[in-house]
Amino acid sequence: MTAVPAYSISVVGYYLPQDERGRAIDFVRAHRDASVVLLRDHGVAPAVAAGIHQDYPVELAKLRGVIVLRR
Repeated sequence: MTAVPAYSISVVGYYLPQDERGRAIDFVRAHRDASVVLLRDHGVAPAVAAGIHQDYPVELAKLRGVIVLRR
């Protein structure tokens, strides 16, 4: 999994159990390594958000402030 904006992955990693922290990876625009993206629903450039929605078109959940997407 990854998170956008990229700095927020450290928060995700903090709340994961110690043995699961390796599942959280940094967001890199050119890479499509994550199976799930946690996308903040505001504060992300529209072009970046549109590209992420294109690469990860399935919406798993829409929570307050976060959209969970997968391929």
